[in-house]
Amino acid sequence: MKTKNLFSILFLTTIITGFSAYVRSQNCNMYYSLANGNEYEMTNYDLTNNVEGKTINKILNVVKTTEWTMATVKKTTKDTKDEVVTTTSSSVKCIGGKMYIEMKSFVPSKFMAQMNNMAIKTDATWLEFPQNLSVGITLNDASGAISSYNGSTLVTTMKITITNRKVVSNENVTTTAGTFNCFKITQDINIETTSMGVSVPVSIKSTEYYAAGAGSVKTESYDKDGKLMGYSLLTKITKP
Repeated sequence: MKTKNLFSILFLTTIITGFSAYVRSQNCNMYYSLANGNEYEMTNYDLTNNVEGKTINKILNVVKTTEWTMATVKKTTKDTKDEVVTTTSSSVKCIGGKMYIEMKSFVPSKFMAQMNNMAIKTDATWLEFPQNLSVGITLNDASGAISSYNGSTLVTTMKITITNRKVVSNENVTTTAGTFNCFKITQDINIETTSMGVSVPVSIKSTEYYAAGAGSVKTESYDKDGKLMGYSLLTKITKP
C-alpha cells in the first residue's frame, strides 16, 4: 500500500509544473510566475505526516512573443535522503489566454526511472487551463500515453486519462511557503500500465489547490472508494 501511495503522490505533484506568460494583455501568472531560474518545491507526505520525498520544478528556456509564451520545466525528484531519483523535462505554453501543460510531465518519476536507457515515444494531448478560473466551471478532459522500447521491441506502455475536472471552491491554504488564496479543483485520474501483454489499471481521485503566482499549493490523492492515500504541499519557492 505504501508503494502505491508514493506512486500516486509522485504523479499528482507533477500535474502542474512551472508556468507563466505574457500574451499581449493576457496573463497566465494566475499559476506559476514564469521567469528563468524560478523553482517550486513540493514535498510529499503519507497519512501519518511522514515525508516520502519531494519534487522540484525549475523554469528554464522561457521564450516570449507577442502571441505566445513557452518554457521548459526541469523536474527533479528526490527521495527521503534528499538523493536524486530522476530528472526529466517537459514543455508548457500560454496562448490565447489559456495555459497548456504537456501530458508527458504527468508520468510518475518512478516510472520514468524504470525506463532509463530505453527509447521513449509519447502520444499526448495538452492539459488545458483557462486564464480565469471561477467556482462552478468544468475544465476539459485530457489523455496521453508514453511507451518504452528496447530497440524495436515494445516494453511498457502507460496510458493516463484525466476527467471530471471541476472547480468546486475558493479557499485559503497555509504551508511553510506562505498563505495562498486557492481555487480547489477535483478530478479523476486513470492510469493503465501494460507490460508483456499484462495490464494493471489504477484509479485515483485527486483534489488540487491552485494559487496565483504559486501554482499547485496542495494536492490530495484518494483511492476509488474515497479514502485519503497521501498529500503534497508547496514547501518552498526560490526566485533568483
